[in-house]
Amino acid sequence: MKFTIVIDDDISNFDDHVLITQEEENVTVAQYTMSLSDVSAALNNSRESYTYIETPLLPNNCLKYEKVDGSRGNGGSVENVFVEIPKGNLNITFEGKVYNIGVPRLIMKYSVASSRVFEIAIFALKQGQRIEEDGELFYFPFPNVAHESGVACFGANTLPKVEKIRHLETYHYLFFAAPFGADYGTRVLTNKTILQLFESLDNEEFNDDWLMPATTKKIGDFIKMNNEENLQND
Repeated sequence: MKFTIVIDDDISNFDDHVLITQEEENVTVAQYTMSLSDVSAALNNSRESYTYIETPLLPNNCLKYEKVDGSRGNGGSVENVFVEIPKGNLNITFEGKVYNIGVPRLIMKYSVASSRVFEIAIFALKQGQRIEEDGELFYFPFPNVAHESGVACFGANTLPKVEKIRHLETYHYLFFAAPFGADYGTRVLTNKTILQLFESLDNEEFNDDWLMPATTKKIGDFIKMNNEENLQND
């Protein structure tokens, strides 16, 4: 299809009309007039490009997904995935004994680069609490986590390659399956030792009244994009 636009040399403004001829295989199939402003708008619209962006299939209870291109030292990208873990009981091994520990509701942030989880950060929430940016955040109550930052300690343990982002919905089981040590201690509103805490929660529900508020962070502080702290280094 060929369009020919004829503009007279005496045209004075964009409201004036121009002649448009529509041809197909050198045969005129239509001829009509349009204002110059309408012709200009039609030509600009035809040149617009559109970008289609979609997330991968996300884990169940995913709160947020973000991808930061060029954020690694080698120019690669980082995917941050925030997953809510419902309150319940999980197996924890401490000093060679397995406990079925009552665990509070959690938010876990997985930072993934080159299909590997290079960092996990964890905070707690109270049951029934709404997830809002200015909502209160609580420390992860157990060891193996640097409580102020929420960053988990892997020790010598490694997590499997992330074949699909959705598989992160089960990675908290892998974190809790690794033996717990005494690193960083506990952060709860009780004077119980680590052993006493685990023994009191064995086959019991976690008492949300024991959660200690994270004084330096709100929920929004944790789930917003942060390139500074953990995205620059390989």
